[in-house]
Amino acid sequence: MELIIKDKHKPDETGMVIIKKFAKDFLNFQDELDKMINDGKEIDKLISEACTPNIDTLLTGSFANRKLFLVHVNISNKEKEFLFYKSLKGSGIKEINQFYPIPGFTFFDPNQKYYPVANGWFIKDSIGIARLYDVKIFSIIQDYLNDYENTNLDK
Repeated sequence: MELIIKDKHKPDETGMVIIKKFAKDFLNFQDELDKMINDGKEIDKLISEACTPNIDTLLTGSFANRKLFLVHVNISNKEKEFLFYKSLKGSGIKEINQFYPIPGFTFFDPNQKYYPVANGWFIKDSIGIARLYDVKIFSIIQDYLNDYENTNLDK
C-alpha cells in the first residue's frame, strides 16, 4: 500500500518507520484495538508489588504534528510493544498533552471505497481511550512517557 500524506501531516523519518509498521486495514481496526487491549490485560495479570514491568522507549517520531512513542514492555519474560501518541487538542474527553495508546493508523476512507486518504486516522475508541481502556499497564506507560519527555526535553 502506498501512503499519500499531505505535506502538513508529513511524518519525520522515524515517524514514517512507525507508520509503516502500524498501518492497518480499516476493515479490521476493531480487531486491532481489541488485540492491543488484550495484550495490555495480559501484562496487567503479571503486575504486582514484587513484579513490576520494565519499560523502554524503542522509537520516537512524529506524524500529523503529534509525537509518537513505540515502547517495549517486559515483565516475567512476557514482552509486548505498544504505540502511544501525544494528544494535541484533548478532543472529546481526552486531556491535552497527554499520552494515549493506539494500535496503529488507517489510511483508507470507508466512505470512498477504501481510497487512500491523505492524512489517515489514529485508530482509537474515543470513549475508551480517555480511561486508557481500563488497562493498568497503559497508565504506567503514560506516566513513564510523561517522565521520559520531561527528562529528555533538553537533550
